[in-house]
Amino acid sequence: MPDSAAIQALAARLEGLGEAHGGVWRGLRGWLLPLVHDPDGHEVRFYTVEEHTLSEPGQVMRMVDPQESAEQVRPAAP
Repeated sequence: MPDSAAIQALAARLEGLGEAHGGVWRGLRGWLLPLVHDPDGHEVRFYTVEEHTLSEPGQVMRMVDPQESAEQVRPAAP
């Protein structure tokens, strides 16, 4: 997906169709939409190309607890 607006739009479209998904999450570098299933039952995850975190070359990105970090910045459900 190109950016957060596109992944949010996809999540809304899936909801409008009654398709279950895991909601849009802020990942370490970009956004993701997990727990989408294709007609054969395979899980599909969508990721953004756009990043919300800019880092300098050589900078180390560190995350201690990914779940806790995601929950701190996850947008509230509409």
